[in-house]
Amino acid sequence: MPSSMNIWFALVLSISIFISWTNPRGETFKSFAASSPQLDSSQDDISSLRYDFYRENCPQAESIVRTSMARLYSQHSNVSAALLRLFFHDCFIEGCDASVLLDDSNGDKNRSIERQAIPNQTLKGFDQIDFIKEELEKACPGVVSCADVVSIATRDGIMLVCSCS
Repeated sequence: MPSSMNIWFALVLSISIFISWTNPRGETFKSFAASSPQLDSSQDDISSLRYDFYRENCPQAESIVRTSMARLYSQHSNVSAALLRLFFHDCFIEGCDASVLLDDSNGDKNRSIERQAIPNQTLKGFDQIDFIKEELEKACPGVVSCADVVSIATRDGIMLVCSCS
């Protein structure tokens, strides 16, 4: 009987692969906000998902993340699991905004940050995300968001684990 972890991993992998393969030409998908009048204040502000989003602003972005992940995975085979857990904790409550990466409370012990929340204290993968972000900043300063780095790196990490192509 397959364990629940295997089922969870297969589900996440399937969704990631489906999203990656369903739109190879870069057409846009309408966001959830587009179908909800309460969330959509104007048609011009509709956010959309697109495969290879940084094709024009930083064409090598996905290649940099993929290469960096391959290097990290060859050194630490648990990096994919760490990033998947980091991605889950970032996206679970308020959406995938990379807020879990923030670690500056300016020394104020009373100021709560997401990274200090009890469930997040055991997260790993911050150094790997920092490494990938540094590589991207060398090629395309200020272009690729931290949230996208977490998402793309997690996707590529899952692909490395399953040896998918």
